[in-house]
Amino acid sequence: ARCGAPGAAPPAVMLRRMLLAALLVTAQPQGAAGAAERTTAQLRVDSDEAVARGDLASAVSLLSQAIEREPTSKNYNKRFRVYLRQQRFREALADLSSALQADPSDAQLRQQRAR
Repeated sequence: ARCGAPGAAPPAVMLRRMLLAALLVTAQPQGAAGAAERTTAQLRVDSDEAVARGDLASAVSLLSQAIEREPTSKNYNKRFRVYLRQQRFREALADLSSALQADPSDAQLRQQRAR
């Protein structure tokens, strides 16, 4: 059984969001680059919440925006996992390959690619 109000985010998601908010308040970003990073981090948090709600289409959209701003292995890997849940295997494989190009030393990504 779920705790809290109907439609409320799960406790783990709420905790993650509160921790991110605390980090963002204490961080002192320098110029526009800091603002862009904060926005990308929030997109990732929002995508996690969308996944928790089962709204995978919104999660893909949010992660696509994050990738446009920061094409990192972390962002590609998150979208890869959402694509897998949607059984969109071609897109998932493309994102996994992009994640590996962004960070070829990531052993977990290489292991996942080998599967």
